[in-house]
Amino acid sequence: MRSWRDLARQYGLTTLPDSWREASQSLRHRKNIGYLETCNDLEEIYYTLIGNVFLQDIVCYHPEQVRTYWLEDLEQYVFITE
Repeated sequence: MRSWRDLARQYGLTTLPDSWREASQSLRHRKNIGYLETCNDLEEIYYTLIGNVFLQDIVCYHPEQVRTYWLEDLEQYVFITE
């Protein structure tokens, strides 16, 4: 995905804040997002999962609820469970 703004719009933010930090905080409080984390690489996502049994269960048993996006403008991954 090209921009964090595109991702924020995709998840329903109509008024966009000035930064991804503010947008991610708003997105974390939306009903359709269970978990949101910004990571530098896929390895960081892996280590996030290792330390969280709840997230492991979602990934294993409900993969349709898991999304990972590469945001070009931030050069980071966003891991989301819905």
